[in-house]
Amino acid sequence: MSNKYHLPRDTSADGPYDVLVTPESAGWGYAGLRILTLQPGEAHALSTHDSEFLVLPLTGSCTVTTDGTSFELEGRTGVFASVTDFAHLPPESAALISSAQGGLFALPSARTERSSLSARYGPKEAVPVELRGAGACSRHVMAGPGQDRAWLICDDPAHGWVRTTWESQDIDDRLPFEGLTQR
Repeated sequence: MSNKYHLPRDTSADGPYDVLVTPESAGWGYAGLRILTLQPGEAHALSTHDSEFLVLPLTGSCTVTTDGTSFELEGRTGVFASVTDFAHLPPESAALISSAQGGLFALPSARTERSSLSARYGPKEAVPVELRGAGACSRHVMAGPGQDRAWLICDDPAHGWVRTTWESQDIDDRLPFEGLTQR
């Protein structure tokens, strides 16, 4: 079964990506997602064009090199094992993502018309994790923008909070981006 909210396995694969969802393919205005599998010793060149990206290890670890700077992402053994560190890539940058042991990496993106942010590393220790709900309805949420909101990227204003860029949103002071609060 396929509809606009469900992409069956292998229906959105393209080139090196296991999943490639662009704003155009999803009917969204800003958000996108790529899932990249790297075999041990492989590398992938990523050009961000008009979007900013996160490199988020789902399994495994990697090195992200951009503008002469390298970030060693420790990663994790699986998505339920722990929170992970990540790298932020600004628009109009080129990056090389390489993995000695291999892994699976999410590359969420958001279009932006302007950004003064540089590439940066986000350590996993600085990502706040909150318990919400109780009993069978409890869940762990990685706290995101705003004091009482979780990270949510939604291009449908009737069903969620919309952001156009990282710079245009409220920033939770607990996040590891000192420069984001400076406008």
